[in-house]
Amino acid sequence: PEKAGWQWDHGAQYITCKSPAFQEVVDQWRAAGADWTGRFGSIDAATGHVTIEDDTQKKRWVGTPGMSSITAHLANNTPGVTVVSSRRVTGFEGGPGSDADATADGLWTVVHRPAGPGPKDQDGNPLAPTETRDVGFAVESAAAPSVWDGMRAGGSTPSFVLMLTVTSAAGIPLFPFEGALVTGDDKVAWIANDSSKPGRPTHGAVTGPQCWVIQSTAEYAVERLAVKLTIPGTSPHQTMLDHVAEEMLGSVLELASKNKTIKGGVESPESPEVIHSVAFRWGMAFPEDGAFEMAAANGGCLSEPARKVVGCGDFCVSPKVEGAALSGAAAAAQVLAMLPPISALDHALPDLSVDLSPSLLIL
Repeated sequence: PEKAGWQWDHGAQYITCKSPAFQEVVDQWRAAGADWTGRFGSIDAATGHVTIEDDTQKKRWVGTPGMSSITAHLANNTPGVTVVSSRRVTGFEGGPGSDADATADGLWTVVHRPAGPGPKDQDGNPLAPTETRDVGFAVESAAAPSVWDGMRAGGSTPSFVLMLTVTSAAGIPLFPFEGALVTGDDKVAWIANDSSKPGRPTHGAVTGPQCWVIQSTAEYAVERLAVKLTIPGTSPHQTMLDHVAEEMLGSVLELASKNKTIKGGVESPESPEVIHSVAFRWGMAFPEDGAFEMAAANGGCLSEPARKVVGCGDFCVSPKVEGAALSGAAAAAQVLAMLPPISALDHALPDLSVDLSPSLLIL
């Protein structure tokens, strides 16, 4: 960020709970977050008209002071778990049934390297970034076709995120809502006032900077990336992001100009000033449903019992945090089924019934 206190949730915007099992899990995360309340709905791109939803029962929950606080909470409060960060997994060696099985008891070795610039060609130029390629090399090296086939079938769509900061001496928000879906725009799909979330440095300020997050439509991201695939950290990539920021900002300001009201329907005497805008690319933002059916056979995950490999994630159940958690629960159950029956271990582990216990989901 350009200034201290500016921050944006440029990934998951909030968490909702549909299943009682996941609600119990989120209740255990309360120390890491809070409810996000306010005005939510949709905005029509053609007219700028905002429709506020009347579903007051819908709960949106966010991490505080940011969505990353949830994963930090899990990492720091789960006994027996050590988190290794800033590493990229490039392959797996060994495992049951491999040539190394006889000498290593079928144990797996995870091959990884520091995160950052990837491999280069013979001239020293970075190879084009392909998240799918990296994942593919790693999973294929595990020789677990049931898992890899499911991951390939899943598919995903990209997205751009515009991180915007505006200011208004009169304390006028850019839009009269906390979050809204955009209908009828070819570039913008979601607009959120990140400063309205609890625990943010700019939360509750009447005047001063407001941080907004704008997500692109999948169609716009696909079209933009089809023109030219660029490599993060290079000048062409930054140029592409600058163009995306300019185009998305233009759409946002056009929407704001069409919507001329603030609280109470009073016409706004001024427009907030944009003081910062930057775009970010998510190459694999939203999973598609190609793996759902395959994962359903294992309760919501992918499994290769002979190799003791399990795959899980939102691509197995639904493109939500809840989907990822439920898939993780199913994967944990599969892992336990692969372990030898040890009575002492049985007593130490939490209940892994179909009801998906909260303690399992935290694991």
